[in-house]
Amino acid sequence: MGDHCPERARRPDRAAGPEAKRPPAPCVFCGGEESQDPHEIFAVRDPGTAPNTRGWRVRVLPNKYPVLRIEGKMEREGVGMFDKMSAWARTR
Repeated sequence: MGDHCPERARRPDRAAGPEAKRPPAPCVFCGGEESQDPHEIFAVRDPGTAPNTRGWRVRVLPNKYPVLRIEGKMEREGVGMFDKMSAWARTR
């Protein structure tokens, strides 16, 4: 099947109208968009470049919506016949 199928023509990415013609928003993880990100935790950078600016090759950022956390302690709470535990992970 190719794009000649009528069902495929109705996909959301093929929608007509002003929103379909709007340019995509810049990627917040790309170089030059550092002000849109949380402060970096670690980065491999070009010599002489400041943190949270251009000039990085690898950049580690905190996850805004983590599943597990490394801060705090393991907590357990009895809920009926079940135990509810905090989302916590231990690192080496």
